[in-house]
Amino acid sequence: VFPNPSTGSLFIDYNLSGSIEVSVKIIDVLGREISIIRNTIQPSGQYKKEISVDLPNGVYNVVLNAGNTI
Repeated sequence: VFPNPSTGSLFIDYNLSGSIEVSVKIIDVLGREISIIRNTIQPSGQYKKEISVDLPNGVYNVVLNAGNTI
């Protein structure tokens, strides 16, 4: 994820080797789900997703699940 730290928007890059269900979530340090960015089946390929963020200062994790892979 870049830039880090982020203000306004950030980018996440990922590659898929086959068609698979993908979810991208932002969670806080306590494990609470803040936002679901994407939850869909995507074909294989290379992806760059821009995420608009309007979050208070803090530490957040971006979790990408692709099928059974986190």
